[in-house]
Amino acid sequence: MLVAEVIQRSLTTVEDLADELARGSIRGSAFPRRAIEEVAAGIRSVPEGDLRQEYIDRGLEQPLWNPELRFPNGRFLCCPDAYFKEVGVVAEVDSVEYHSSPDDWQATMRRHSAMTSAGLIVLHFSPSRIRDDIDGVLHEISETVRRAKGRTVPDLMVIPSDRPVNVGKVQ
Repeated sequence: MLVAEVIQRSLTTVEDLADELARGSIRGSAFPRRAIEEVAAGIRSVPEGDLRQEYIDRGLEQPLWNPELRFPNGRFLCCPDAYFKEVGVVAEVDSVEYHSSPDDWQATMRRHSAMTSAGLIVLHFSPSRIRDDIDGVLHEISETVRRAKGRTVPDLMVIPSDRPVNVGKVQ
């Protein structure tokens, strides 16, 4: 996702991209508008965007997308792909490409262990599973969230990554 990359590298901001898009023609702008909207909502990859779009299309309650989670003392824990704050459930999109080196894989395993150790319930989904079995993915997430209701949720500070931005009508 090119839009996410230029923003993550601090080459521009979501607001600047949205302003630029607003000054141009609406013709042919649906894809960039959607990409900017997704990045503003906290989305960092195409599979995460696909998962978020399914939540929108099906009218499901949205998780927080890539929020920053910190312990009460301010120590950083993680930025999970999707976080269901009320029940402490995380959904992670784990691609082979991103975790291809042994060091990347080890870092991912440490991160996931840290989330579990902090008391979060962590689910893992591959991009291909999101693409090919979205009903199964959504079912597993919703069942996990349902079963987690009433449990003690870890005491974590949650800093949302989304911020409002007007990109016009996304078609």
